[in-house]
Amino acid sequence: MEGIFISYRRDDSAGYAGRLYDRLKAHFGADSVFMDVEEIEPGTDFVEAIEGAVASCQVLIVLIGNEWLNATDSSGRRRLDDPHDFIRLETSAALKRSIRVVPVLVDNAVMPLQQDLPEELHALVRRQAVELNHKQWEATTGNLIKTLEKIVGSDQKRVESAPELKPNSSGKHSNLGWITAALVLVMAFGITLWQWLADDVRQTTPPPPQAGIRFPVAPVVTSQQDKPGTDLAGETKTAEIGASVAPVVAPTAPAIIPSPPTIAALTSTPLKEGASICYRVLEAESLELAPLPGVLENSAEACVTVALESATGLTLTAKGKGGSSQREIVAEPLPVPVAPVVTEKPKPVPPAKPPVISNLTSKQQPTGTALCYQVKHARSVRLTPQPGELSNPVADCIVVTLEEPTSFTLTATGPGGSASSKILISPPAEAVPREVKSSRLPGKGEHWVYQMRGKWPASPKRRIRFNIEQADSAWVTESMVLLEP
Repeated sequence: MEGIFISYRRDDSAGYAGRLYDRLKAHFGADSVFMDVEEIEPGTDFVEAIEGAVASCQVLIVLIGNEWLNATDSSGRRRLDDPHDFIRLETSAALKRSIRVVPVLVDNAVMPLQQDLPEELHALVRRQAVELNHKQWEATTGNLIKTLEKIVGSDQKRVESAPELKPNSSGKHSNLGWITAALVLVMAFGITLWQWLADDVRQTTPPPPQAGIRFPVAPVVTSQQDKPGTDLAGETKTAEIGASVAPVVAPTAPAIIPSPPTIAALTSTPLKEGASICYRVLEAESLELAPLPGVLENSAEACVTVALESATGLTLTAKGKGGSSQREIVAEPLPVPVAPVVTEKPKPVPPAKPPVISNLTSKQQPTGTALCYQVKHARSVRLTPQPGELSNPVADCIVVTLEEPTSFTLTATGPGGSASSKILISPPAEAVPREVKSSRLPGKGEHWVYQMRGKWPASPKRRIRFNIEQADSAWVTESMVLLEP
């Protein structure tokens, strides 16, 4: 086995593959570098054809770009998951045959993880990778060449020339005749053979390689070996040849079909009134960014500012000898800053004060008994058992009608709660004319009040009123009413 096989995915790293092929071909020779499988005859098992192509080389270079791992087919299926994917077949064939596999990372790509690869490609992640940099192309490819030289060598392209034969030292004229005749026959045979091979090469020129199929063309090495002549006596003589036979021309490597340009990167950076569009392309002859600004400077890497008012879809089209490529991106300007709305925090509301009943008294009036009150921090005031809700929640005097001593409760309610106070009110005594029959006896309608208290400090205070209900000269009837408590 001899030679270097470049495995690449067209829509991932075709531009890098072409540049690398030219670089290695200039160093190792066209017969030692292959990158296209071609002419798989109908009915041929293409798996065996690819495995045979890879098996004829010493080194398999696997170019890995940003789309190598996740590239999909027309149905959206990942290509590496297809058992018939050419990249998968080439790489697995080299790994199974213990052929040296060198992963080459381009366009800042990273090595795939083992769990992201088919099982037959798991060994790829254990191969030391080499990085190629577009800006440092000569230096990075030089490091790769040094590695390859250790494997395949740099002097493979050598064609041995025909050995120079020395004339016979005997100088006999009989030998010269045989030599002359042999020379004429050899020259005639060589010319005829050269013409026949030239016609055959012209008639059997292979068609252009099919897209996506790669197969190495084995180099043809020719050599010419002169055999010594023999005279009639059976003695071996050395022939003196003064002219060389025309060499057999080996077919050259097939021409590479130009690949479409590669848009390696396309990014957008928002600006105040637009966006900065930066791109990096390979093998392009013209560039256009639509719908604006239009035709761009044909540069491998540049940035252009586009005026935008809102998010806009842009399409970069790169055209070259191998066709055209497109890539889309959505660009948008920086958002207009909006002044923040400052809302004042509401001032904390102090807790409401509870209602306070500052005064609750009663007094006798000609129309009845008046109950007077004073209240603070209340929204409503209620007097029970009568008359109920009062109209003034601050202060007022209410006349109540009594037939007997009654306990009244004043309730004040507000945001801070409620408060209540009680008072006992007795009806006024009836004015009855006194019948004085004896100065020592009380008259009807008279009354008096006694105040008493127990001997202990905690004993309650009591007020008792005695009313004279009936009195005559011999008998006095009275009633007793407890006023307090």
